[in-house]
Amino acid sequence: MPGPIGEWLIGPGGLGLTTDAARDVLRLEARLRATTAALQASSQNAEEAVAAARDAVRRTAQAGRCKNRRDGHVATVQLRQAIISHSDKIASQQDAQALVDMLRGFVIALGPDDGELRGAAEGWSRSPAAPASIVAFTDEDTFLAADSRRGSTSSWGGTVIGGVEEFGHFWRRDGDDDPDAENWDQAGPWSLGYIERTTEIYAARRAGPQPREVWLLGSGFAKRRAFALLGRVAAHMREPNSLILAAGVVQAAKGARPTRQCVALRTAPLATSAPDTSAVPRIQPDGEEAE
Repeated sequence: MPGPIGEWLIGPGGLGLTTDAARDVLRLEARLRATTAALQASSQNAEEAVAAARDAVRRTAQAGRCKNRRDGHVATVQLRQAIISHSDKIASQQDAQALVDMLRGFVIALGPDDGELRGAAEGWSRSPAAPASIVAFTDEDTFLAADSRRGSTSSWGGTVIGGVEEFGHFWRRDGDDDPDAENWDQAGPWSLGYIERTTEIYAARRAGPQPREVWLLGSGFAKRRAFALLGRVAAHMREPNSLILAAGVVQAAKGARPTRQCVALRTAPLATSAPDTSAVPRIQPDGEEAE
């Protein structure tokens, strides 16, 4: 295991090792993603602090040269400090993301033959971009409004997607997964389902801070065929970018010609050499950068 990654496992503040090396690696990747997400949030707060400091400098400059000379100096100093803090946080976020990329690249380079690491390597090799084959709706209401057959009245009187058979609630996609999920394999916020009345397969994002987007993955699927298709792909639900895999499987089953974005069934070849780790920043498990 490369040095910086090894420190996150067995160094001070590291996760520690168990008898299951594959699980150790996946737990570590989840922790690194959580660290990156926390640093991203911190960077956004720092960016807001810079904007507020700029406003303070502008206000003191407009208020009068003599009376606010001292206040203007203080505001300028605070702006300079806010800019430095923002730059530091951005650098730390980039360093943490570099570690995520390095760990993923290391696993892909290993070329695992089976098990959870193979599923992870294949998932990390997929692009999380929305495939060109799907139709995206901004939210569930928009999805229902496009075809009234999709909806049914709930027990509380609202309209929800009805007549549905669901195939799991933890479908994953990079950028959507909950970085703070207690179990890394339950971080996915997407649900996958089949609507018999419309013969449609869809996915809905039902957790996390992002909008409750709905993807129409395909239509024209008889119930038996849809169940066989989704039952087969459901075994991969907890793998990275499993939502993209499902979209690719549905598209292929429709008989559509594969697009450049829909590469779920054509997993990128596993690398044959380990990535160069010499230039990777040495971010410590406590979030600090090593000297």
